Amino acid sequence: MPSDYQRIAAERRRLELADRKAEQEKRRDPEHEAAFCAWAAYRVNGGDMTFEQWRRQGMHKEGQDGQ
Repeated sequence: MPSDYQRIAAERRRLELADRKAEQEKRRDPEHEAAFCAWAAYRVNGGDMTFEQWRRQGMHKEGQDGQ
């Protein structure tokens, strides 16, 4: 059973998260998000792969290199 301190700390974390989410929503730019999604969907590497495939390939190589 959580102590009073644990309950208060959990409530404080919930309130801080709600505040951060509200602040992020104020700064949200739907036009920028749409532009980024469109950019990420473009094909890269001469049209051979999608941006996501290219990103995952790079992450895989970094893991092999030990970086």
